[in-house]
Amino acid sequence: MLRRAPGGQGRVPASSGRRTRSLYGRVARFVRRDFTIGEEITTDVLSRTLGLAPGAVTVQVTDGRVTLSGTLPRADLIPVAVRLSESVDGVVDVTNHLRAEDRVGHTP
Repeated sequence: MLRRAPGGQGRVPASSGRRTRSLYGRVARFVRRDFTIGEEITTDVLSRTLGLAPGAVTVQVTDGRVTLSGTLPRADLIPVAVRLSESVDGVVDVTNHLRAEDRVGHTP
């Protein structure tokens, strides 16, 4: 809603009377440090949820962009690891460099 400015010069947005916050204040709550994102993916997603051994997957995070590298015991775990990583707060994108062990248990 627009109302006439004092003195009749042009129009200005009407105020709802509520205190306004800066855009930075609203967005800053959702920005997470890369280290925190990496720790959550490593601990919660890979170790607790998927039961992977620590160090089986390398997680690198830069500006919310995650890169997953390493070897998983089964190929069907790869899309699960990627999707769960994408769901972590603060993640912007996930690049998948994961591979699966072959049936004998060796990395191809």
